[in-house]
Amino acid sequence: MFIRRVCLSFLLFASLVSFAQNKKPVSHLASAPLTSSCVVANLPPDQADTMFHYHQEPIEPGERDPRFLFHKRHLPNNTWSNYFEVKNTNTLNKTNSGNFQLGAQAKFGIYINGTPPDNTMAISNAGKVVASINVRIGFYDSTAATLKAQMNIASFLNDATLTQANLFDPRVIYDPKADRYIYVVLSGSTDATTKVVIGFSQTNDPIGAWKFYTLAGNFDGSQSWFDYPNIAVTDKELIITGNLFYSPSNTFNQAVILQINKADGYNAATTLQYKFWDNIYDAIGQGAFTLVPAINGTLQSYGPNFYLVSISSQSTSRISFYEITNLWNIASSQLILKSINADQYSTPIYDAQQKGSSKRLDIKKNRIRSAYYANGILHYAFITPTNTFGSVSAIAYGRYDIATASVRHMYIGETGNNFAFPAIMHFSNLDSKNISLLTYVASNISIYPEIRTVTIDENMIPSASIQVKSGVNFVDYNLGAGVSERWGDYTGIARRYSSGRPETWIFGCYGESNNKWGNYLAQVTAESDVLPPTLSGTDSIYLVPNPCLRYLELHVSTADSAYFGAKIYTMKDQLVFEDKTLIPTGKHLKTYDLIGLSPAEYIIRISKNDSEFKPSKFILLGK
Repeated sequence: MFIRRVCLSFLLFASLVSFAQNKKPVSHLASAPLTSSCVVANLPPDQADTMFHYHQEPIEPGERDPRFLFHKRHLPNNTWSNYFEVKNTNTLNKTNSGNFQLGAQAKFGIYINGTPPDNTMAISNAGKVVASINVRIGFYDSTAATLKAQMNIASFLNDATLTQANLFDPRVIYDPKADRYIYVVLSGSTDATTKVVIGFSQTNDPIGAWKFYTLAGNFDGSQSWFDYPNIAVTDKELIITGNLFYSPSNTFNQAVILQINKADGYNAATTLQYKFWDNIYDAIGQGAFTLVPAINGTLQSYGPNFYLVSISSQSTSRISFYEITNLWNIASSQLILKSINADQYSTPIYDAQQKGSSKRLDIKKNRIRSAYYANGILHYAFITPTNTFGSVSAIAYGRYDIATASVRHMYIGETGNNFAFPAIMHFSNLDSKNISLLTYVASNISIYPEIRTVTIDENMIPSASIQVKSGVNFVDYNLGAGVSERWGDYTGIARRYSSGRPETWIFGCYGESNNKWGNYLAQVTAESDVLPPTLSGTDSIYLVPNPCLRYLELHVSTADSAYFGAKIYTMKDQLVFEDKTLIPTGKHLKTYDLIGLSPAEYIIRISKNDSEFKPSKFILLGK
């Protein structure tokens, strides 16, 4: 009987994968008109906004499926590395970017008249910041201390057909290749009213001129409306993704991808040319949900190929990766699906608790929250309960190597504490480094909702986190008994690409004194990363064997006499071995006897005249 069940399960999975592979995405060409413009500095004073803004969240796929309730109570039997927040287990803070700190900070304002905030932000090479929440947009200088302007989104759009009451889900991004900003916001939640509004700054000054284009959000003509946008820019395109929901049932229809010719917007063309993709399926044969395009984390070229990632809204172990192979106007372009098997993940079982109130915070949604691309690697983050941390939500962070189709994963969490709405970005002044900054919000029965951040080094080892903004009070918008408070829906993060040191900005929400969402903008910096010393001529250095039983060999070919050092650390950042040897010019072998160390995985750091090379992991086997 058991064998029969296993075989049936395998056949079912194989049929689902085959079904997904046989379903072909469809692309369509379209255009949208230029509908309005503004010069921010010349806009009249805001009208007072006293309306309560509450965007009802639609029904995600599987949310009413009885099988979903069963699945989400089976916690992943994880094999990924686990990092405890408070216990400080398995933390390492040894990269140059490890000693990170907060810099400039500012309160954006309290979201009194609505929930959730939907925090989004961008910063230019010149340090000019654009930050937005539902219904408001603000413009700051690089110190974040000087507010240049702040206004209702409807005032910014300067379009009489778009009312403040119907606007939601803002997104903003800075395009470092064009030195411009792009702003996206949605309007309307029926098939007749749904719109996607896209703004392009006409200069590198965000309080200067903007041009806006309006797209009808019912892209597939099936009486649906557009929700939850994600955006990214490549060298030549703006990418927007979103979910379509049927009207008026608010049940899920499908996810779509827009490829937009960004030059049209920057040049104030009368029409905006684009392609949209639909009929997209995931790795288990279901309609894809919340496709997140990877933001370019570096100044390296990105495009015409670009990448997206998605997880299922239900409990599974498959992660779907997508590649679009060419520009919007190339007919031969394809949308390719690749899937990777990972640990089982699941929607959190319970909404998050908060100190001082029985009101919970809504986290029972499963989707990729953030992704970026750097050095051939797609970085992404989402939340899931785990066996390690229990039924609370932990952050799942992954790196997908596009060339080898391999993945590395880790969890960051704490027993009894819910971590949610993660955002990630490249965190080094060197594009070649694979160091990330991950920010998230946290809450439990003993703390008010707060904002935290952590770095993750090239070896997938996190630092200890730091608190960006502590919660002052619990959050309660009086939505009714038993109704969880909306939280998130997303956290803003952006890299300042021109900085000579790691510099990434974050924008999140926390519990304010009046029981509303406060919104906080913060700069995060670290000491400058430096390239390892370049060996001249035929110089080389390598370590073998790995794994090793007792002896680890350092092979060196050096053009000059130098001191070569070796430091070995446990995965908990404990120094357990140290050596420094003068090695003359030529080829040499240095053998390290590790008899005093226990079998385990270690980090070894080799240096030449105290200049450190890239650290590496090795495994010491039992003697």
